Amino acid sequence: MASANISEEFLCSICLDVFTEPVSTPCGHNYCRACISRCWISGAIIQCPLCQETFLTAPKLRVNTAFRDMLEIFQKNKQAGSAPLRITDVRYTKRK
Repeated sequence: MASANISEEFLCSICLDVFTEPVSTPCGHNYCRACISRCWISGAIIQCPLCQETFLTAPKLRVNTAFRDMLEIFQKNKQAGSAPLRITDVRYTKRK
């Protein structure tokens, strides 16, 4: 995996903006909770927008806490005008 600028990894593939309340689908893809919920509200076919995996019922979505923590670090660095974040810059710290 390249350690180049990873800002694109923090963009929701539905709204194309930085994730807000990132959740993971059972197939492992991440979306903003509001974005994926809007996609599934029609009730027609419930599937992952990226890989098209179909679910019989809408899965219970949980916040991806590790991803959320990395996103917070990314946003703080971006606001501080720091150099682009690299994979090697991210370390897990336990929340209090």
